[in-house]
Amino acid sequence: MRFALWTIGIVSVLYLTGYLILREMAVDGKGITIAQAIRLSIVRRDIERIARAEHSYMASNDDCLSLRDLAD
Repeated sequence: MRFALWTIGIVSVLYLTGYLILREMAVDGKGITIAQAIRLSIVRRDIERIARAEHSYMASNDDCLSLRDLAD
């Protein structure tokens, strides 16, 4: 019984420690976490797609579209 309690205690402490370390782990020196970096890369990709769409539309039509039309 004592062995089971020690085992549960050690597993609990290791799990909590690992969870806290991984949650606070930074990707770079600025303190950006992994989840934030993923969200930033998705936003950056979307902005680049809108910019490419605007560039190609302006090159062919000499006119600007609204942001809603470019995003579609």
